[in-house]
Amino acid sequence: MSLTAGAEAGSCPFVFVWDEVSNEWVNHKKILHEANDIAREQTDTKVFQGLQTRFKLAELEAEVARIDEAKLEIVMKSGKTYFLTTKVDPLADRDNRYATLFWDEEIEFHV
Repeated sequence: MSLTAGAEAGSCPFVFVWDEVSNEWVNHKKILHEANDIAREQTDTKVFQGLQTRFKLAELEAEVARIDEAKLEIVMKSGKTYFLTTKVDPLADRDNRYATLFWDEEIEFHV
């Protein structure tokens, strides 16, 4: 999964993946560590085993996260790559329309 973000004050959201076996969210830790202002927008990538399609971003600290885009990159054994995007606005495209997460807020999305 690839995420693009920038923020005006802090920006280290946590990424969660839904586990179908245990029926719970699994925390995959902080992302976007260096995107602490809008001028330092960055892209971060997390690698998961198997096909994951249900995600959640959460701001668990006293920060504000602004996420521009979230997409899933699937690399097949053959080397062919597919990109899946969410239909959740504004995460669908890298278009400078940001989802804003304040402390204790989250956004769930499927790709």
